[in-house]
Amino acid sequence: MRNRRILKGKLNTSLSNRNDDSGLNDLKRIRIQTFSGIKTEFQHWNATFGSCIDATAIGSAHFKMLRLQASLAGEALETILRIGYSEVDNEQAKSRLLRKYGGNRQEIQRHVDELNKMKPVREKNDKN
Repeated sequence: MRNRRILKGKLNTSLSNRNDDSGLNDLKRIRIQTFSGIKTEFQHWNATFGSCIDATAIGSAHFKMLRLQASLAGEALETILRIGYSEVDNEQAKSRLLRKYGGNRQEIQRHVDELNKMKPVREKNDKN
């Protein structure tokens, strides 16, 4: 309890308060954006969610599944809504999202879309 501070009657256990002497006090808090199914945003959202929630030992499988649901909206949320709250269910939910919004097929499609947006290269002899 030595490093925990009470703010306005609530116990503050944020990372900066738990690690007063680690130099993390100046870091901004990472916010996990809500993912609604826009495929071009999945890779960033998935990396952020994985680092902040999945990679930590904090919280049960039930807690992690609730956090997953809270960070999804629309079609993405509907993709996992009927899945349970166990560790196996959590992995199944993440697999569904990865299959639908990430993975090789979607990555290739993003590259093709970017190529289609590019202007054609002209030859030196082209007078236009």
